[in-house]
Amino acid sequence: MTALLALVMPAQLLANTQQQADTTIKYHTNVVFQPNDSRFTADTTLTIPAEKLTHQTIALLLSKQQSVTEISGAQLASSNIESSPRVPPWNRITLNFKNTDQSNYKVRLKYSGAIDEEAGHGNYINAQGAHLSLDSAWHPFIADFATKMTGALALTVPSNWRVYSPGQQERPTQNTVMVRNQMPAIDVVLFAQQSPQVITTEHVEVIYQGIDAKQAQHLADDATQCLSSLNATMRAENTLDHADLIILDRSGPSFARGPYISMSKSSLSSREADYQYICHELAHNWTPFADAMSHDYWMMESFAEYISAQQLKQRFGKEAYADTVKRWQNLAKGVEFVWRSDDPKRASHRVNYGLGPLLLKRLADRMGADNFEQLLAWYTAHEVTQTEQLLNKIGALTSKETQVWFTQQLAQKKP
Repeated sequence: MTALLALVMPAQLLANTQQQADTTIKYHTNVVFQPNDSRFTADTTLTIPAEKLTHQTIALLLSKQQSVTEISGAQLASSNIESSPRVPPWNRITLNFKNTDQSNYKVRLKYSGAIDEEAGHGNYINAQGAHLSLDSAWHPFIADFATKMTGALALTVPSNWRVYSPGQQERPTQNTVMVRNQMPAIDVVLFAQQSPQVITTEHVEVIYQGIDAKQAQHLADDATQCLSSLNATMRAENTLDHADLIILDRSGPSFARGPYISMSKSSLSSREADYQYICHELAHNWTPFADAMSHDYWMMESFAEYISAQQLKQRFGKEAYADTVKRWQNLAKGVEFVWRSDDPKRASHRVNYGLGPLLLKRLADRMGADNFEQLLAWYTAHEVTQTEQLLNKIGALTSKETQVWFTQQLAQKKP
């Protein structure tokens, strides 16, 4: 918060903003990479607000590839490590804190290990660099797949590694990198590369493997254009000033954490498809993050897919957009439903990128451009993490009849 903003902001609102900032879990993690052995050691301290505890307890997830050597803290009553029933390759670490009536609780974890490069998620550590995403569970995160964190990484790396990670970065010495991330996220991600290939535009940097400079330049130009368009049309207070587009010769899914976008080169195809692909990842800057394992997660992916399709139509025209709708229709074939209130199962890929955006298109057609634009503005301005919130807003903007209709559409149930 700038000093000027603090001066003009009402005192109560300023106090509320500061209070809200204090309710995020904070991490401070020291990491030493041993690239020749494909390993690392880590020492992390988590500061957990009391309101994040349930009966003085919270659970973390960490890969079984990591050997925990210490869990400590003056406020810690006990801890337990067991296999995660939700994700068997990971451990669930349950922390039980003393009831001290304090506003924050601290715990320190020391651990070390390797990365499972055979898991198919594109994560690795080697002499050339490292790629660490949520799927590697290399850094502890909250087991509900929804609670966000901010914090700082202190990395010890080879002097010729360049590091990319969400947040502000500085390099105090040749072998140390500090990354301070104030953008709340459920996980901690990073990419590092020895002497990477880079294409730079005014607002986008493309770091690439396995493609030539000409294609990388096309991707940089497309990302710049889509970023500019999204900034002009989406919520102003969430403007994305720049983006790091990391194209890797790896397996595993693409993902975005604000300005940090990691993509697999195997997903690249035509210029039009690549443009929508990039726009989809950029659009996640404006789509609220729902529980990644819940039945509400479809909203985040389907809205990003819908938004990126609109950007595609704006850039390449109605024919390219019609091809995208056909792709949605093909993915949607045989899919039972998108969301049902009584079914907690997470939606599939074919829902998130097929039936979900197809139903949003139908909803836009029914609501009309003005009403749907209001819905989209509301969705991107609030923490809409439950489908019921979306349905209630549809009813408020239109009618109970339309709310019931879309509920039935999502459930794929006839009236």
